[in-house]
Parts: sequence; C-alpha cells; structure tokens
Amino acid sequence: MMRLEVDLDGMMLKGYSIPICQVDRSDPSRDSRILKFAFHAGHRIVWTGYRDTENTTYPNQEIEGNIWQASGEADALILGVSFAVKDTLMMNTLHIAGTAGESKTEIVKGLFVRTRPIKGSPPTE
Repeated sequence: MMRLEVDLDGMMLKGYSIPICQVDRSDPSRDSRILKFAFHAGHRIVWTGYRDTENTTYPNQEIEGNIWQASGEADALILGVSFAVKDTLMMNTLHIAGTAGESKTEIVKGLFVRTRPIKGSPPTE
C-alpha cells in the first residue's frame, strides 16, 4: 500500500491509501480507479509549465483534480495528475511514486503531490 496526499500551502487537501499493483490497460474498470476530488484555493493560482501561456484560477474558484495510474515500473508507480476548472485543463503532468521512500512533485507554487509506501503493508499483485 502507498499513501498519496495532495497539499496546498502546507495543508492537506486530500489523502488516500492506494494499492501498489499493476493495472491492465485493457481492463474497462480501469476508469473507475481515477481518484477525483475538488477544492477551493483561498488565493489565485498561476498555472505555468503546461501550456505556452499561463492560466490563472481565482480565490474560491472550484478546481477539480484527478489522479490515476498511468504506468508502472518494478520500483515506481507513474501517476497521471490533472487539474481543471470547468472545461479548461490547467495542468496535466506525471508524478513518479517510488516504492522505496517518499516522493514529492510540486505541481505549481505551493501545490504538491506526495507519496510514500505504508510500512508493514504486504505487496499486492
């Protein structure tokens, strides 16, 4: 098992315990494994690095997040991470979740995805 957390400005927005396992890309139930959540930031966020131009979300605007297993290696899960407002995709990126220790990706200033293995949990297949 692995712990996955999404933090904004040092405050945890969402936390999940997820299995460390291989996902068959042809499995139709794979879409049900997308972790979906929404949050409101108390300040504007400038989204850079995904598009040629910057996009901005404003205080208290609802931001939708999605995280899914995009791929995997023997020692890491590759998670797809996206954030959107209404029909506008603000960010689409990857987070490499190492199975040996903590991994951290800063999506934009102050917004992080963190993962770490849960000690004592048996590996799953």
